[in-house]
Amino acid sequence: MAPQLGNYVLETATAPGTGSFTLNGPETARRSFSAAFPNGGTVFYFADDGSSAEWGVGTLTIGTPSTLSRTTIIGTTSGSASALNFSGSVEVYNEIPAEYVPILEADGHLIVKSITDWTQRQALGAADAEGRYIKSVNDSTNIRVDGAGINKQTGVPWLHTGSGFTNLQAAGDYATNAAVNTEVTARVNAVAGLDAAKVNRAGDTMRGALSTFNDPNLTNGVYNYSPAFRTYTNSRAGFQFFAQDKVGDGSTASGVLVQEWNGVAQQYWWFNPDGGIGQSSKGDVAFVSQIPTDYVTNGTFQNSLPFVDKNLRAQVFTKVVGNGVWVTIPQAFKTLVGVLALQFSSGSEGVRPLRVETNGATGGQFQMSEWDTGGNTQYTFLVFGYF
Repeated sequence: MAPQLGNYVLETATAPGTGSFTLNGPETARRSFSAAFPNGGTVFYFADDGSSAEWGVGTLTIGTPSTLSRTTIIGTTSGSASALNFSGSVEVYNEIPAEYVPILEADGHLIVKSITDWTQRQALGAADAEGRYIKSVNDSTNIRVDGAGINKQTGVPWLHTGSGFTNLQAAGDYATNAAVNTEVTARVNAVAGLDAAKVNRAGDTMRGALSTFNDPNLTNGVYNYSPAFRTYTNSRAGFQFFAQDKVGDGSTASGVLVQEWNGVAQQYWWFNPDGGIGQSSKGDVAFVSQIPTDYVTNGTFQNSLPFVDKNLRAQVFTKVVGNGVWVTIPQAFKTLVGVLALQFSSGSEGVRPLRVETNGATGGQFQMSEWDTGGNTQYTFLVFGYF
């Protein structure tokens, strides 16, 4: 809203310092600010204590008493644009500052404000403005033919519509050439900035972190966090990698690798905090350090022991055990078929079989029962079963 003017508005204020003027009421035969202007209105003001003065635009607050804030200080008699420190009584009145008074040049041009750039700020006639504004296409040499067959010139653009000529006049606002150039420059700079910051899909190297928003979605008791990376091949195979944790239990947090086909998840791998790996269709992954040192593969059994029953497997191992001790089979069978326990003797027996208790035996354990000694002895075991 433009600052307002009113007639005969004059009040006094007592020692306002550099703050707002607390108005004491109008002088004799004068009007108060509250009588001339609405509450919250912006008004021109002058403040004069008899030795110095200040002028600007203030904001009126009507009350008991009313106040006038010094919103914008245009000038002072000291040559500054800062609030003067009035320590005594000051007269506050409404008048227009010289900076806002229109001025006519000798050639009739109107100056809209007291400024240094007169050429660009003066009000121009239509003819003078042509060089500064974008105009519709105008060719005064174009000729049209009216209904009487008389040739006439037209000063406005025209369009042949097939059935005759139609005069055109561009509608809407007009922009200065300078304003349009500013917008063009801003757009060029913006595009250049985006081009410099983007990662080119054709093969630029990524520098720095790729940030993603944290948007957990509750699924089956876990939080799946937004994918930090996702890639697809031309054959529609894809992978994504994201973080996951169980609700209320941060110790179960893990990374999840998903293999996809046509956008549908096919296989999952979980990378757990303890270093373990789980797989959706194959179960947990076993590391070399987790495999017993006396473990022998099924392939070895099958190649070294060509059973008629191709599904039957055997394991051979040695252990030092005593009477009644439960013996753990290195690789547990699903079904235990039989156990042969052998002990080498330096006597006439040579190698002798020993008794094995099968009562209570499982695919992973059986119990020893020595017939003639209760001491711990090394035995060689040959066990048979199905996996």
